[in-house]
Amino acid sequence: NKVEKYNLGGKSDDAVLPMSESNQTLSDTSIEVKDGQTIMKFTKIMKEAGEIEITPGDNTFLWAYGLSDVLGYHGFTSKSPFELNLSSEAGEEPSKEAAVPAAPTSASVPDESAPSDELMVGDEVCITGYVMDNYCIYSTGDPGVLLDDQSVTTLENPELHSFYCLLDVGVCYKSGFQVLGEKNPDTGLHCPGFELDDTDAVLKVARALGKKGKCTTCTGEEDVNPEFGYRATIKGKVKALGDGSNSAAGPPTLTDIQVLDESVGCDGAPTIPPLCKAEAATKDCSKEMCDNQLSPDYLLRYQVNVPDDTTADVCDGCTISMELIYDGEAWVSVAFSTDGQMIGSEAVIGLPGDNKVEKYNLGGKSDDAVLPMSESNQTLSDTSIEVKDGQTIMKFTKIMKEAGEIEITPGDNTFLWAYGLSDVLGYHGFTSKSPFELNLSSEAGEEPSKEAAVPAAPTSASVPDESAPSDELMVGDEVCITGYVMDNYCIYSTGDPGVLLDDQSVTTLENPELHSFYCLLDVGVCYKSGFQVLGEKNPDTGLHCPGFELDDTDAVLKVARALGKKGKCTTCTGEEDVNPEFGYRATIKGKVKAL
Repeated sequence: NKVEKYNLGGKSDDAVLPMSESNQTLSDTSIEVKDGQTIMKFTKIMKEAGEIEITPGDNTFLWAYGLSDVLGYHGFTSKSPFELNLSSEAGEEPSKEAAVPAAPTSASVPDESAPSDELMVGDEVCITGYVMDNYCIYSTGDPGVLLDDQSVTTLENPELHSFYCLLDVGVCYKSGFQVLGEKNPDTGLHCPGFELDDTDAVLKVARALGKKGKCTTCTGEEDVNPEFGYRATIKGKVKALGDGSNSAAGPPTLTDIQVLDESVGCDGAPTIPPLCKAEAATKDCSKEMCDNQLSPDYLLRYQVNVPDDTTADVCDGCTISMELIYDGEAWVSVAFSTDGQMIGSEAVIGLPGDNKVEKYNLGGKSDDAVLPMSESNQTLSDTSIEVKDGQTIMKFTKIMKEAGEIEITPGDNTFLWAYGLSDVLGYHGFTSKSPFELNLSSEAGEEPSKEAAVPAAPTSASVPDESAPSDELMVGDEVCITGYVMDNYCIYSTGDPGVLLDDQSVTTLENPELHSFYCLLDVGVCYKSGFQVLGEKNPDTGLHCPGFELDDTDAVLKVARALGKKGKCTTCTGEEDVNPEFGYRATIKGKVKAL
């Protein structure tokens, strides 16, 4: 029952010592365990002789908590530095650098009860494994998928990662590299290994190895030079131990690295990365609410309610309780689908202005095709919707299997989310909706949706004036336009304004002529997002305005791949010198399907 001041003289227990009695100047001290929480309180003099001053401006603090109530090692993830401004103008705002690591996957959670005594800063390390960019591990979903093939889970099949994506695509190689550990037989995923602090060293060796023509910076001219799955032997010295989080800061970092051919191997036993000693950490969403961040401003919380006479896997008579929280005031919804498309799906929509939460049939994209189900189908319970502290919060409980309706299964499900532009039901906007996958099995635990889209806030050039739709263009009109063809990912999902995925120094709508055919036609996250033909450049903004969405991706791919220069795009077949490799332009003719 003590709250005291300590000097932190080192990382061992015997270097963390209480200050002298004369320095124990805290007042109003208390510590208690209440309702499962440990609560410490104290008052401290901000400026004390011989001690670090707490200023009324910017301060750098550290936080930590232990593995038990006995002072000792705090664990990989239960500590961090943070900045706090105590000026009167700062008000109540989150700390600038407070680390909020993503919920770690089972492959990245260390066993905190057994911290590694084997690895220390300064240790020499040797490991042979796949070299992977951090973007494809941490920034393409949870679990991460390969940017060039989103059907492949990065840590499951790193051997399928192209040298092009690894070494040519700026968003990938600029994120830094790590060498992966071995595959965990329990999860089927390679565990995080070691961060490499010399990107240039990796690029130099890997580009010399990669097959020329399959990677634009690769120079290997032999048939045996690889184009997928870069493996190397890495030797180096431990620079930092990492914090164990599911991020690039999680694994230990190596410095003074040597990037060697895989065949060199290690003289002795290779080093086992600490995070390879991971144990699964999952959450049972049939016993507590689980969170799924659908977009930066839209959170889904859910729990499967399992009756006593069934199991979570069989789930006879199960219901699901959902809570949707939107950072704004608008109508909110979640829908249940068989194909990820709006039309034909069934939704729960909350209208805060009418204080209603009801089930709807989504018969089309016009307002008059989105209709409440019949009274006999309005079987939701525990419904509520409110606007509180600037957030719209909808709650309901739904029967998972209902006659004549799309079933919510205890396994994989395809859902849709959306929210509106106001609290009156109407158009949801370009970026405020998306399909996502959610697995509700008891083994799935709490994990983000596989395909949950987190679009960037649209630019002024990409938001239609909802209050003034065009009177000149009508559904059914014949259209002809010549312009740059661009994937939606590089317009809407790479920032605000969007930048080219293959060159993040280029604003997409400013210089679409610099977009490579490879990025447009080979990279899955790009071409799977769909295409649009852009309008002319707006002289006031310097940006091309959005033109028309094209509903036939295959038609675009077929023509563009036949045009693109072979060797500069892996699916391109154009063999003439004049065949382009950047800035695909086309004349598009079609009929207006929707406004």
